Amino acid sequence: MNVLLDTHILIWLLEDNQKLNRKHRIILEDTSNQLFVSQYSFIEIAIKLKLGKLPIFNISIQEFISEVENIGIQIIAVENSHLQTYQELPLFDDHRDPFDRLIISTAIYEKYSLASMDAKFLKYSDLVSLM
Repeated sequence: MNVLLDTHILIWLLEDNQKLNRKHRIILEDTSNQLFVSQYSFIEIAIKLKLGKLPIFNISIQEFISEVENIGIQIIAVENSHLQTYQELPLFDDHRDPFDRLIISTAIYEKYSLASMDAKFLKYSDLVSLM
């Protein structure tokens, strides 16, 4: 199965954070699954690092990206087709986070399952397979 990781799942995976639930750990550890991350996640992390919103991070964005590559997670480049899918994605008043919506759009376009613990992603469950 091809699985796109939401930003917080990616961070928790690399931190070995206990917030990562058993279901996600099983998905992440199953070597038959192909794991992906969108460059949108790296943009989101870089912005949050600059704003001081990730105080537990003690590595640069480049070191973070290198670690992702080292553990075999494939990086999905930003594509115009993801932006077109973003434009077509329903907009909910209580879910306007652009990075969440870009990641959801990427999963939809690529036809990948999406690993997230964000309850707001359930609004898109008819468009993307959520893990």
